[in-house]
Amino acid sequence: MKKTIILLFVGMSFSMADEKVNPFYTPDNQKVLTKQADDLYRQLDPVAEKVKEQVVQVYVGKHERSLGFVVAPGLVVTKLSRIDQRYGITCRSNDGKWHLASFSQSSKEDDLLVLHTPTLKAAPVVSAEAGVLRRGSFLVLSHYQGIAAKFGVLSVPERSLRIHDQGFLGVLVRDVSQKAIVAKIEAGSAADQAGLVVGDQIKKVGTHAIRFAQEVSHQLKQFKRGDEIEIEVLREDQKKVLIAVLNGRPQSQASIPVHHLEEIEKMSGERSFRRSGFPSVIQTDMYLEPQEVGAPVLNLQGDVVGMALARAGRIKTYVLPMSRISKLLKK
Repeated sequence: MKKTIILLFVGMSFSMADEKVNPFYTPDNQKVLTKQADDLYRQLDPVAEKVKEQVVQVYVGKHERSLGFVVAPGLVVTKLSRIDQRYGITCRSNDGKWHLASFSQSSKEDDLLVLHTPTLKAAPVVSAEAGVLRRGSFLVLSHYQGIAAKFGVLSVPERSLRIHDQGFLGVLVRDVSQKAIVAKIEAGSAADQAGLVVGDQIKKVGTHAIRFAQEVSHQLKQFKRGDEIEIEVLREDQKKVLIAVLNGRPQSQASIPVHHLEEIEKMSGERSFRRSGFPSVIQTDMYLEPQEVGAPVLNLQGDVVGMALARAGRIKTYVLPMSRISKLLKK
């Protein structure tokens, strides 16, 4: 399993594309950064190793389609849309043994498949609640060899990606002179009812300070329909704190194309075919390979917080929380 090398550095802009353009690109610098990344992965390997007995490769016919892991005796979870049930399904465990698998249950809205593997005797993983994780918490993706294949941080806490569940403020914000300024308000929206007006400078959403317009939408992602949030604005040099009760997102707002962003996402590598509309996910910035969906995602204590569900963009990977998996298993 090839690990993705993530280069960590502070205080300089680095691109390996052109040595002549970027003076920081030298063979010596590249060796140093690569060594730092390797050292970091080695420190994370003991975390991933805690679940190596539970992680399996999932094959359809002769082709590896995903990873999976044991959640109950004889039961393995993986990503549903990667598995074609018309062909034979097998799981290959850490010890190299092959195990016949069959469909046990599935959830199309969660893109979750539970496989019955009676000959796989590994104990279930130890799970942890994803809801207690804070933004910025480190997350590790474990491969069946017991190594840290990928790592990243929690960027957005648990939320629904279903359109009707998402909180909607109803405001268009633009960057004006390095300030987040309200440019338009939808009539009857949560913003309208809270008293926002065109020209307000948004200073805070909840407890988060706002510097740019994009931060407003980013912060609103963590809230759902019906949530009450504080919005601090600056209006004619006067600070005001407004209370908004978020509405559900209208269907007309479900798909607003941002073509230049979409093109950037396409150039960043292969994304999962099914990557939206999930009822419950947490979001991380780790890079995910197509065959790595279904892998367990762990906290630094080695407890599984969820299953790698989909790569949606350049720095956007969704993880299905273990709490959601547990509820589905009880049905």
